[in-house]
Amino acid sequence: MRIIIKNLPNKITELQIRSSFSKFGEITSFLLPLNEKEKPKRFCFIGYSKPNNVVNLMNNSYINNSKISVEEIDNEKYKKYKNGEPDGINIGSDMTNSRVYVTNLPNTSLDIKDEIYKLFKLYGGITNIVNDSFAAIVTFDTHVSALKSLELNNCEFLGVLIKVRMYNNNIEKRFNTFFFDFKSIINQYKSKDKEVLLNLKDSDLGTNISLLESHLIAKTKDFLVANNIDSSCFTERFDKKVLIVKNYDVMGSISDSFDCRVSVSPFGSMALLYFKDEENARKAYKSLNCRRFGDKAVYCDYLPICIQKKKILEENVEIKQKNSVNKLIVKNVPFQADKNEIKRLFSSIVSVVDVRMPVKGDKTSRGFAFVTLKNANDVTKAIEYLGTNTHLYGRRLVIDKANK
Repeated sequence: MRIIIKNLPNKITELQIRSSFSKFGEITSFLLPLNEKEKPKRFCFIGYSKPNNVVNLMNNSYINNSKISVEEIDNEKYKKYKNGEPDGINIGSDMTNSRVYVTNLPNTSLDIKDEIYKLFKLYGGITNIVNDSFAAIVTFDTHVSALKSLELNNCEFLGVLIKVRMYNNNIEKRFNTFFFDFKSIINQYKSKDKEVLLNLKDSDLGTNISLLESHLIAKTKDFLVANNIDSSCFTERFDKKVLIVKNYDVMGSISDSFDCRVSVSPFGSMALLYFKDEENARKAYKSLNCRRFGDKAVYCDYLPICIQKKKILEENVEIKQKNSVNKLIVKNVPFQADKNEIKRLFSSIVSVVDVRMPVKGDKTSRGFAFVTLKNANDVTKAIEYLGTNTHLYGRRLVIDKANK
């Protein structure tokens, strides 16, 4: 009986192979082919004196974190493979990669890192997790654990189907640089403001968090506009000389080591780095993206190129104003929210006349509300400032113009 073992680790020795396979029977022949550099190739042949169940027990098993393939071959295949390369050898597989890339995570303002940890720790020890809106990189202590965790691909996680695959170091990962999690929102305010906020009743806490998040997003948009960036009309092309950096405030003086012009947002959590050429920007991107400073990670992205919006003629504006309405519809409203919370949320941006929340027969909310504004021109303003990423009790509000 003769077998071929494929996908052996790069630095394995004959002694290690014999140690793993001698327990199945007496080995009568052994061949570990060498390449032109006199180093072992990633396959070998073993002959046994008697038939045994080595194929059933060792096929798809692991040796030094490498998943091997074991199959029985006849003399004809042995002669064919002896001086060549057998089919099915994964030469390019990175056996040192112990990271997986998780996408399609639920869009929420809450920190879900602990939930990610609980899900993936079932497959082995975890050394690090870097996550942002919609995506995460999970680092295991072994390559085998990372491979096993691929079973989670298309599994349900917090109400959505996540995608899991091996992390590819050659592909630059893009995170949503404009996403603000719960901690980012709270940390923008002074300690005394935090104490007041956290001592509020539960009914007011969700509203306050939404207000803070909306305020932060509004200020960030103003910052981008001041830098001639229109976030509402990004294209799929990127300016490779400019980086958007999130969590810039944790970098400290390290930013001084880059030869670039820096423009920092009012809260200091975001910055634009303008480089002289693409090469320096690329080096900074590789150096900074997903790099941890204490308990926070810095995320980078190249600046999307925006389209110059056409100016609207005054007569068209007048026509729109005549036909416009001063009412908004707010969908995906949490059932525990009330009219006062909705009114307070919108009153921070525009003047609110009335809020109506339709109810079911049992007097419970139907999950949407109508907000009447004092000025029809404020409809666009409210959607612009609150309609992008406003959360209430962990749910993202969907805001749009209401039909007449």
